[in-house]
Amino acid sequence: MPDINLAFTLARLATSDDIRELQRHIDVLSERLRRDIHALGDAIEFMKYIDSEARQHGTAPGD
Repeated sequence: MPDINLAFTLARLATSDDIRELQRHIDVLSERLRRDIHALGDAIEFMKYIDSEARQHGTAPGD
C-alpha cells in the first residue's frame, strides 16, 4: 500500500504544480488583456481628439 499512497501524493503534487503554472499563465494573459483594453481606450480617445481638431479647423470629411 505505501506505493499507492506515494503515487497518489506525487500525482497530487504534480496537479498542484500544474494548477500553479496554469494560474501563472492566466495572470500573464489577464495582464496582457488589461493592457490591450487600455490601449484600445487610448486609441479611441486619440481618434476623438483628431476628429474634434479636424472639425474645429473645418477639415473633417463632409465639411
